[in-house]
Amino acid sequence: MNTELKVWSDRLGILPVNFLHNQNVLSCIYALLDGPRNNFCLAFNYDYNEEQTMNRLWSANMSSYVLIKGNELYLYNLLRGNEPQKIDYTRVLRDMPTFKSYLGKLSMAEEDTIVPFVMEHFRIIRSELREEDSAANSLKVFLYIVSQLGDKSIEWKLPSDTLQAVQSMKRDGLLEETIQQMKSGTVSGLKPDVDMILRHCAGQLFQEANYMAQFSPQLELFATANYHTVRSRRQVGSYFTPLYIARSIVEETLKELDAYNRSNLVIFDPACGSGVFLVEALRQLRSGGFMGNVEVIGWDIDPLAIAMADFVLQYESLEWGGRLKFNNAIKDSLANYELWPKSDAIFMNPPYISWSLMTSEQRDQVISIMGTSATNRPNIAAIFYYIAAQSIKENGCIGSLMPTSFLTTESSKDIRKKANELVRPTLICNLGGFIFVSAMADVSIIVSSNNRDNSDVQMVWTKNRDDVAPIALQELKRTNDTHTHQTPSTEYNIYKVRFEELYETDNWKCLSGDSFRLRQKILSLLGSEGFFSSSDLFDIRQGARTGANSVFIISSDYYHQLPKTERRYFRPSVDNASIQFGKLTKTNFIFYPYDIDGITIQDEETLKRILPNFYLKRLLPNQNKLAGRSKIDTAKWWSLTWPRNWQFCCHPKMVSTEFGKSGSFAYDDVGDYVVERGLVWIPKNRDFNTDDYYRYIALMNTPFFDKLLELFSSELVGGVYNLETKYMETIPLPLFNQIDKNISDMLYDYGRQMSSGKQVKMELLDNIVRNVYGER
Repeated sequence: MNTELKVWSDRLGILPVNFLHNQNVLSCIYALLDGPRNNFCLAFNYDYNEEQTMNRLWSANMSSYVLIKGNELYLYNLLRGNEPQKIDYTRVLRDMPTFKSYLGKLSMAEEDTIVPFVMEHFRIIRSELREEDSAANSLKVFLYIVSQLGDKSIEWKLPSDTLQAVQSMKRDGLLEETIQQMKSGTVSGLKPDVDMILRHCAGQLFQEANYMAQFSPQLELFATANYHTVRSRRQVGSYFTPLYIARSIVEETLKELDAYNRSNLVIFDPACGSGVFLVEALRQLRSGGFMGNVEVIGWDIDPLAIAMADFVLQYESLEWGGRLKFNNAIKDSLANYELWPKSDAIFMNPPYISWSLMTSEQRDQVISIMGTSATNRPNIAAIFYYIAAQSIKENGCIGSLMPTSFLTTESSKDIRKKANELVRPTLICNLGGFIFVSAMADVSIIVSSNNRDNSDVQMVWTKNRDDVAPIALQELKRTNDTHTHQTPSTEYNIYKVRFEELYETDNWKCLSGDSFRLRQKILSLLGSEGFFSSSDLFDIRQGARTGANSVFIISSDYYHQLPKTERRYFRPSVDNASIQFGKLTKTNFIFYPYDIDGITIQDEETLKRILPNFYLKRLLPNQNKLAGRSKIDTAKWWSLTWPRNWQFCCHPKMVSTEFGKSGSFAYDDVGDYVVERGLVWIPKNRDFNTDDYYRYIALMNTPFFDKLLELFSSELVGGVYNLETKYMETIPLPLFNQIDKNISDMLYDYGRQMSSGKQVKMELLDNIVRNVYGER
């Protein structure tokens, strides 16, 4: 890297890669990827061709071209027309972050960028091939279109039956017309450059094409270019990896691998999709001057994903001469776990599939891999991590995007422990829940190595806010490359801990430095100070699932309009609206025809007779919908999907909402509430003192308990936390018979007041709870 380019990289924390495909070593022109937006091209003394450069910029999904000539900086921008803005270069060097922010303000609107342009034209093809089984043909035709826009001298690697897919077009001339329209470009004169598209936005483009082809967007009656998609967050178990995330993972992994000092590399991605990680690894190696041989291997269960990966990797191979070998395959990585190739580096964004959403075949595969550890019901992503740990060569590395729950939850505990015997994390970076366009999954980066000389783990904590993750990753690069300390920030924090600190507590969650030290202190209370994990004291259970809330859950007003004879089949429900500041409120009611022996209404005739109003107005109009639910007895189509038999009888219990914070815990002293969208806390000790319910309610509804949630749970959008079992079970709680009786009595009084809806002096209560935890 030349000196001047290194200045830009170090000060901005952005990794530059060659802007052009097959770029000459003398061509000093680079792409700087600044998160999901604000990406720009940086050139030094490079000949500027206006039309060519503007087309390249647009096709690379960028808006600005920064040209350095001597002491002058020329800024060309797609929004500002032909004339460059001339800026004093020395002034920019003095304050590069401000200049970068200025570039961000000059970014094109998303609807004017290259991806919607290509998708608008692809939609015409997709609308023509509208049959349900036409998704595969649509993507084959899409690849064909891209190949026709590109260099005709290249023998593009297309699926074997692409020509048949092309010939299946019913409307003569439509394909040629669409290709010609794309070549003509936009009304403003911008034209697509396939080299730039494939080099800088192929992953995003292929993801959009795949979504449009497979997930039935709103198609027009006649083929048009209108482009709308309606995304479902639960349609897929894996999500498109943004390029700036892939770039950071690859860079940090290659550093840990010391890749540039090796002569041969094997790189594997077991869930490669369109090949984002594999392509990014090749580009970084190429831009960094790697002169050895590389074999890249990608597996994916989706044949079309492999077709797209083959397409772009074939294009990349043109840069490598005979030094690159790629070998992609349509393969289920879980089913073929014993065949994972021994690799120097494994990059992956594995499928995020919880146990409840796995097929029976997938569960059997997990059991065969993990044995008794599978009883904890792990996520498939955790299994991929464990297999990867077994599959890397000596001094090999894993660079992975993982669900953050893997770092902390009980379901992954055994897998973390087993993986620790093989690899150690060297970087853990929490990115939050704003990374994927189509899902609010909370994700983290994990880079791991089996080099036992590594004893430190670099931790990167970010606030769960939009746009924080890209800034934190840039700061990570800047601090590592320049060996300086992190710039102070309340939005993110970068620090190092000893691996043993994570291993001993078996909690890898990223926190701010101060919070990490507090968590270590809180965890040190366990056992010796009368504290136990929540799971040692309580069985924390998920509430009922109706399978049709709009039918089975009614408002309080609706409930009181029903005849008294029908109301007896309803019970108040615990959901996110029923608990306010520790007090339970009968906001909604749930249809719950169950007693100690199970469902009490055995046939439809009885149902009609004893619940005539509810039957006619709610149940009968939805009969087909209710009967179509899985996992119910269709002969009793009015039953709940999962009523939870432990709720059949009324017992006092502590309950919480599903998502919330302090104020979201309450005591059901009668026991008549049915927990629906919430959790129930059932004491494990039969000698449990019922007065302790009030003490726990007081403790768990304080600001200090919010701090504990920050340390152990997952923060969601809006500043609330996930209160599900997998997050709550590790929180240390006191046994009240082992603390000062005066404090115990005060907590009891506060809990009684909260439960009755009285206001309490929260500052005094919070100080009492802090004192219990030794935080005075």
